[in-house]
Amino acid sequence: MVHNVTKRKDVIWGYLGAFFSMGTSLIILPFVLKKLEDSQLGLWYLFSSIGLFATIFDYTFSAAMARNFSYIWNGANELKKGSDIKAENEIVDWKMLKKVFLVNRGVYGIMSVSAFAIMGIVGTKYIIWVSRDLNGNFVFAWLGYLAGVCLNLYLGYLFAALRGVGALEVVNKCQVYSRGIQVGAVVILLHLDFGLYGVAIGYLVSIIVLGLTLYSAFMKYMDVGKKIHQVKILTDKQDILKIFSVIWSSSWKEAIVSISTYLCGQMVTLLSSLYYSLDETGFYALYLQLSNVVAQISLVPSGTFLPEMQAAYVTRNMERMRRKLSGTIVAFVLVYILGTIGILVFGMPLLLLFKKGIILDYRMMILAIILQFVMKFPYCYTAYFSATNRIIYYKSYFLSAIFSFFVSLVFLELQICGIYGVIVIQILGQLVYNFWIWIVRACKELHMSLSNTMVLGGEEIKSMALSRFKCG
Repeated sequence: MVHNVTKRKDVIWGYLGAFFSMGTSLIILPFVLKKLEDSQLGLWYLFSSIGLFATIFDYTFSAAMARNFSYIWNGANELKKGSDIKAENEIVDWKMLKKVFLVNRGVYGIMSVSAFAIMGIVGTKYIIWVSRDLNGNFVFAWLGYLAGVCLNLYLGYLFAALRGVGALEVVNKCQVYSRGIQVGAVVILLHLDFGLYGVAIGYLVSIIVLGLTLYSAFMKYMDVGKKIHQVKILTDKQDILKIFSVIWSSSWKEAIVSISTYLCGQMVTLLSSLYYSLDETGFYALYLQLSNVVAQISLVPSGTFLPEMQAAYVTRNMERMRRKLSGTIVAFVLVYILGTIGILVFGMPLLLLFKKGIILDYRMMILAIILQFVMKFPYCYTAYFSATNRIIYYKSYFLSAIFSFFVSLVFLELQICGIYGVIVIQILGQLVYNFWIWIVRACKELHMSLSNTMVLGGEEIKSMALSRFKCG
């Protein structure tokens, strides 16, 4: 039977991929701070905040697509709603895998076109309004960036397929290569005084490179792409609709979680731009970006181990599930602590070298770090429920986001504690329920305590660090 087994290279490239995906913005930050005016810097962060709206479309289906791809890859011969999915075969059902792939590609095609239409209209009007007092027209810079965002969204069908078959090393290599291109292009274009247009064009070029490398990898990795293309099937509309129905049964819940995460993560940036200057909004967005890099890198083991957790579930190997989950938890905490120290001790002072006159606000930075922790740490545990095809946490995330959104709006309208008040509201909104409930439920189901989580997690990390893994 085919299994997804996490290799040491997967973890190493996972960290490299996360660093370059999230850290690219930090690598180009000195050049951006030097070449862009404060108002343009704020506008760039608004580009990014609006562009992240596309992640709502992506997260709606990416987890479900990869999860169901993984189930078939590991021996299941049919997809079912709910958690009653089990491996039945010793070989891959290539016809079923191709059907899932076709649904996957079609859905991402529709989503990317829809995202471009929605953000092309609403987002453009918003950008025109907030940049009305700036010198220059930045609409075409926004549209170039948007084209890159939507192309990246379409490539989600390749990401899902490759992650579903456990090709994590390959996926992260592609991301590293494309981000390297982005850094080079942005630095050159900024040096040539292309300004905000240079940053947008550099991003678009990197996504084109990403698409080319991902497609090549998909065709070559264990011949998955070639075999899928070689399989002949009759396109049965009922089969396609049935598969989509199964995927949609969990995807709409993932969509609610994505919308909720977007509101909580980008709420302050978007709302603050309506009440404060682009300069002030840009500085907060910078602190949020720094803390988000730490959080995303800390979550690398969770994403890297997810295919193996899905395989553990479909084969009912719960000891394997406990070990992988424990590893992600311990790794998250260790990396987050080290990352926080790095930002406060080294990262913040370095900003003074890149931007003369910048005022360092350690209080806001610490609040941003706390916010990211209370938002992202529970993801380690919700990954377990996701691996078992149960998105039972969507309601609490939605209610928490709605509460935080409207209370934050009130605080801004009444000018209560400024941006600080909005951050604190978001932190409290997570602590009330989401931060602890999924930790408790996952530990109860898996019969895990804090002590054995630390022991198993430590053993898993030690094993991953010291052992040499063979491919397969």
